[in-house]
Amino acid sequence: MFVQFSDGTQSKIIATFSGPQDSEEYPNQGEVDEGDARLTDFSLSCSRLSVTPYQFKSALAQQGLYEKVLDSINTSGDLMMQLAWNEAKSFGESDPIILKIASYISKSPEQIRSFFELALTQSP
Repeated sequence: MFVQFSDGTQSKIIATFSGPQDSEEYPNQGEVDEGDARLTDFSLSCSRLSVTPYQFKSALAQQGLYEKVLDSINTSGDLMMQLAWNEAKSFGESDPIILKIASYISKSPEQIRSFFELALTQSP
């Protein structure tokens, strides 16, 4: 797989290509195997999951976290967070409210991703 890295350290992929590109227009190109962890990280960064409030709250309840999250939001004193919790039409895994909730329940980005995958299985 042909890729473009963010810089010369080649630690982060920022684009993929079907073949080599003009190096002046696309600097820091390289080639990686399909199983390369940097390619996996890039792919995950391009596909952010989004769920309905029901799916999100249902998954919280299944994990025994609903009351803790609700209490954290209600006692946060953060009006915008409370509005987002009550009024959002969807929750995305990289939304600011989700990042705050993740910090309340001490979850890593990988754990949040797994949580959203569970939430996608929830239906009313």
